[in-house]
Amino acid sequence: MRILIDNQILMLQEYGGVSRYFFQISKRLNKQEDAEVCIPAVYSCNAYFDDPGYLRRKYSRNFLTQLWYCGVNLFVTAVFLLRHDIQIYHPTFFRPYLFGFLKKRTKVVVTVHDMIFELFPGELPGADKVIRWKKACIERADHIIAVSEWTKRDLLRFYPEIPEERISVIHHGPPEEGKCRPLKGIPDRYVLFVGKRAAYKNFSVLCEAMNLLMKEDPALHLVCAGGGVFSESETAMMEYGGRFFQSDCSDEELSYAYQHAACFVFPSRYEGFGLPVLEAFVNKCPVILSETGCFPEIAGDAALYFDPDSSEDLADKIRKMLSPEVARMYIERGLSRVKAFSWDKACEATHAVYASLVGQGQMEQAYGLR
Repeated sequence: MRILIDNQILMLQEYGGVSRYFFQISKRLNKQEDAEVCIPAVYSCNAYFDDPGYLRRKYSRNFLTQLWYCGVNLFVTAVFLLRHDIQIYHPTFFRPYLFGFLKKRTKVVVTVHDMIFELFPGELPGADKVIRWKKACIERADHIIAVSEWTKRDLLRFYPEIPEERISVIHHGPPEEGKCRPLKGIPDRYVLFVGKRAAYKNFSVLCEAMNLLMKEDPALHLVCAGGGVFSESETAMMEYGGRFFQSDCSDEELSYAYQHAACFVFPSRYEGFGLPVLEAFVNKCPVILSETGCFPEIAGDAALYFDPDSSEDLADKIRKMLSPEVARMYIERGLSRVKAFSWDKACEATHAVYASLVGQGQMEQAYGLR
């Protein structure tokens, strides 16, 4: 079967969980005898797909240049769809711009990573547009993959008309153990935060907790990996500003940051899966999570949990995790827990979804239903 994965996310992310997900799945599918993944595009700004057999990375921060790259990719993909027989179309983001080029027998699979735009529309730019696009994709989808039971629950909350049998829960896999490169300027003793710092990420509670801990421990720092430079409002929350460190780092540098952190804190009020949890487990970093969303489903007993409304509770949990004995216990639990997740298993389950749809499509075609 021929599967088309479009280039949307490859022009939106240099690094990121969604593009990593599609890379891990597609490279495994291409090893299957009955599967061929096609990405008909010329340009990509993504680091994962800058790999032999995929696309050469060509990135520009100039808006007009990026617009040109996206236009060329759209043209190339549309022509490919018109000229070739595609059994499965799996969009990497929710812009429904290729649906008009699909043949009737082509099945559509959509992966829903979270319902953040629907739950926090005021905090995310362009949320109204993305919600419309997402709705169009969900309504067009022959099958939907949710990355956690929590995401499936929220999906059905917003779209109760979707039959549950059209949704499969397929967990992500952990990152592969790979190269590690030192992160320049990183302090010796630090708590780690990873990713963007939108309001729902609850960064303010972490800042409050760190202010309490930094007052007690002059050597303690907070390292924020990714998310861009601190804003003025964020800087205003930092009572010990010189001990808050931010760096937009590569995956190799991020591995180093996990491996040398006293602990990793994910204070978010909502995540669809929380891939950094598995990253921390693999890199032997003890984990502290808010007791909300998908986190208990993913981490189980391998993390300490705190009340997301209480900076004091978070500070207490960090104090506890700074104990070497406690940290070792949670590192061991994390290494055990991460074994429950596998990209091979995720690929196998995704392949089964595709195969069931292709078989259904062949049956429909044989009886003249499509």
